[in-house]
Amino acid sequence: MVQLPSNPLLELEVPLGFGFMNASWGGAPTLVAGPARDEFKRALQHAMDAGVTLFDTADIYAPTWDSF
Repeated sequence: MVQLPSNPLLELEVPLGFGFMNASWGGAPTLVAGPARDEFKRALQHAMDAGVTLFDTADIYAPTWDSF
């Protein structure tokens, strides 16, 4: 089994918000079954359990997809 690095979100003390734009990009390891998806799901569940109510699902932060 692959050992993933520690995830600081699992140590979250203050429920601010949870952004997961990178988790939904095409080819993201969180989109297929495996350790990265499991870790993402644990972090997301932890955020919800901690009281986070802002979940940022933006797919881009630019005027258009080709303007950065």
